[in-house]
Amino acid sequence: MNDDFDNLAWHDSKVYSIVFPNIDNSLNIDIDFIIEWVENEDSCGFNFLVAPAILRFENISNLSIRIDLNDLAELFIDEVKKINCRLSPNGNVLLYDFNIVLNVGEISFTSTGFKQEYTNVPQIGKEQTYNRK
Repeated sequence: MNDDFDNLAWHDSKVYSIVFPNIDNSLNIDIDFIIEWVENEDSCGFNFLVAPAILRFENISNLSIRIDLNDLAELFIDEVKKINCRLSPNGNVLLYDFNIVLNVGEISFTSTGFKQEYTNVPQIGKEQTYNRK
């Protein structure tokens, strides 16, 4: 899915959980992914096509997390940046540096890439979040 990076935007995606790397060495982020902003017929505002998804970054290293929730109860992605493409030290895979800018901090790491999988069918509605009931 690395080839799709430039066609995807995670702005305003709500974060429900972050699962830290374990035996499979991936970082998994449970989000509501806004697939499309749909202009209302009266040109006044938008509806949103949203699906719950797992954003999975593979082969994580150099993980750094800075989140300051203070009194906030919700976490949103502002932007995901992918920079510094290079060969791994053994020359077998490409590595990228990712920076996930949040409304209250950031997550940065090195990874071989990402995949995003929807966990339910998309819904359209007035909210930028998925009705998970």
